[in-house]
Amino acid sequence: MKLFKTKNIIDKNKEIKKKFKKDKKKEVDKELNNKREARIASIIPYKAVRAFLWVLIGFVLIRGSGTLIRGSEAEKIDKQNKAFLETLSKESGLEVKAFSFAESFTREYFTRYPKNKDDFKNRIIKFTTEQLADDMNNNSYSEIINASAFSFEKYSDSQFNVGVEARVKQYVPKPNQENISLEQLEYDTNLVTLCIEVPIYISEDMNMVVDGLPVFISGKEKAEFNIERLNEQVENDSEIVNKVTDSITQFFKAYYEQDQTQIDYFIENNSETIKKPLGDSKFEKLDNVALYKLENNQYLAVVKLTIKSYGNELKQGFNLTLVKDGDKYLIKDLNTRTTNLNIK
Repeated sequence: MKLFKTKNIIDKNKEIKKKFKKDKKKEVDKELNNKREARIASIIPYKAVRAFLWVLIGFVLIRGSGTLIRGSEAEKIDKQNKAFLETLSKESGLEVKAFSFAESFTREYFTRYPKNKDDFKNRIIKFTTEQLADDMNNNSYSEIINASAFSFEKYSDSQFNVGVEARVKQYVPKPNQENISLEQLEYDTNLVTLCIEVPIYISEDMNMVVDGLPVFISGKEKAEFNIERLNEQVENDSEIVNKVTDSITQFFKAYYEQDQTQIDYFIENNSETIKKPLGDSKFEKLDNVALYKLENNQYLAVVKLTIKSYGNELKQGFNLTLVKDGDKYLIKDLNTRTTNLNIK
């Protein structure tokens, strides 16, 4: 009996020890798992932050390099634009100065009095050399009316040819005066248009000189153009045509003969773009009105009319855009073109 109790005690102790070891192992495993999870949990945010930082750095580097590329391209384009504008400004300024210089020279060139050859030389030598001034001088008699430069041609980096049109009053000796002295000559007069090309040298500091003899050249050529038919719907309603024609008649009577307040009465929103013309003119009559229907109660009128200016009859032409406002037709726009109209 004693032995049985002793055995039970021993078995129970073994069971207690075994259970203790098993519980201890669970406790240790749990503690290790908690530490591992805590460590993983603590590592994940750092990894995420580090990944985000690398992505951000990569984005900045890529964008930065793109910005540098775009920046260098933009800088290059900006320099090209500035160079172009500087060249354009320089050439435009050069052309304006050359035109002015050539026109001034031309006025002196065609102002000649045979009784005083020194007068011509003293005036023309301000533009050219003494030798060229002597070569240009003669006994001709002429007076300048007007001079206008119309062409500019580059011959070299410092040499340019400028075309000038001149309106000149020429004095031509009458025939059979061979034995009459210069002071007693009689002249016939002719009003002529002449064109010359003036060779000009321009120094680096933009000073100019006529470096050759001017020569006569052909005049300005006019452009050719074709008159295109206006593809808009013609207004055929006689009542509308009559009302619009009456409005246009009243408008032009005010336009030529009355003050700005009366003109504004016929204009949509009293627009300040249509101003009374200068001079003393009287409206005479409408010669022709072609009326076209546009959108939104708007109409286009192509008008030819007659006015009197200082007693002389003159033909005038306009196109007008009108807007229907109740019973009235108000002027929205006034333009001087009557052919090849740009209708939008």
